Amino acid sequence: GSTDSDQNGEGDQLTDIMAQIEEMIDTYSFTEQEIKDALSGLYSIAITSSGPSVKITDTTAEITWTTNRPSVGKVYYWQDQDNEDTKTSQMEITTEALTDHTITLKNLNANTKYNFYAVSDGLLNSQAISSTQSFTTEDIPQISGIAIDNVTLNSADISWSTTSSISSSVLEYGEDTKYGNQEKGSSGSISTINLKNLKTNTTYHLRVKGIDKDGQTLYSNDYSFST
Repeated sequence: GSTDSDQNGEGDQLTDIMAQIEEMIDTYSFTEQEIKDALSGLYSIAITSSGPSVKITDTTAEITWTTNRPSVGKVYYWQDQDNEDTKTSQMEITTEALTDHTITLKNLNANTKYNFYAVSDGLLNSQAISSTQSFTTEDIPQISGIAIDNVTLNSADISWSTTSSISSSVLEYGEDTKYGNQEKGSSGSISTINLKNLKTNTTYHLRVKGIDKDGQTLYSNDYSFST
């Protein structure tokens, strides 16, 4: 039969169950119905069929998923090139058990593949674990490798490189740092512009303007050359 070692009128098994529930509801609020279901054995946590989804912005990943019952979420993640033993976890920032979960992973490395899985903890140590998925962070927007070649009396070739997170780039040039002239770069990562009809014996200034996928504008340093 059942035992009642502390003689409080509850069986030991029920005392254990109540202790487990109390530990969780001390930290997170669960509805009365959830607690009743847990006590009656009508309780299990599951992640809905679509599983976690990921939204990447630069070096941040927002991971969202839903569960059939209110629970507390956590994400484990690690770089793909590393062993799963190196994983770190990020808890959901909440005081309430929820069915909709969002965890934002920040300060990730750029242009890096990560593996992750989501965990949802409910009452009575019940737990749902998603399958392992992966995502790749974006490049940091950068303009680099500006080169000035084949300078003649009235022409010059200008080339530069952009990372994939820059959606468009423009060469600005002129006889001072107000520039005043523009030439559009190519859609690929390397652009080369042949400037023609330049004035002889003249110093020209140039810089490259880039616009990243978030609509932010960035500029290279100023460069100059003389025909």
